[in-house]
Formats: sequence, structure tokens, C-alpha cells
Amino acid sequence: MTDVAPAAAMEFWRLPRVIEVTGLSKSEIYRLIRLGTFPAPHAYRESPSRRFWVSTEVQHWQAAQIGQDEWDGLIS
Repeated sequence: MTDVAPAAAMEFWRLPRVIEVTGLSKSEIYRLIRLGTFPAPHAYRESPSRRFWVSTEVQHWQAAQIGQDEWDGLIS
């Protein structure tokens, strides 16, 4: 797995942030989740109807889209 960020940099992102970061539409994100190719959201324990994505999971998905060498060039 690609080394994206230390655990301290991990954030919980709601759907609008995932859309902003990936450039994907809501329907495309959920289509990719159904296909098993995009990270699924997690539920908050205290509020299970609210969902979030773990930022590092989304970043790993992004890195996989362009390949390790290109990703390393972008973040260095």
C-alpha cells in the first residue's frame, strides 16, 4: 500500500469533501463503491446514520489511479 500520510494526518471527510478532493460526482462515487473499487464510507458509532470517509483511504485510492511513481513525484 502506498505511504500517503502519518496516522496523525488522518481526517474524517464527509461526502462534499470527498467530491471536492476526487473531482468525482456523488453518483460516480457510489457507483465505484458498488463495484468495490472505491473506499466505502464508515458510520460514526454515536450516530450510525451519518457517514464519513477516512482521508488516507481516499488518498490511497487516488495514488492507485495514477501509479506509485507519478504519485511520489506529486507529493515530493
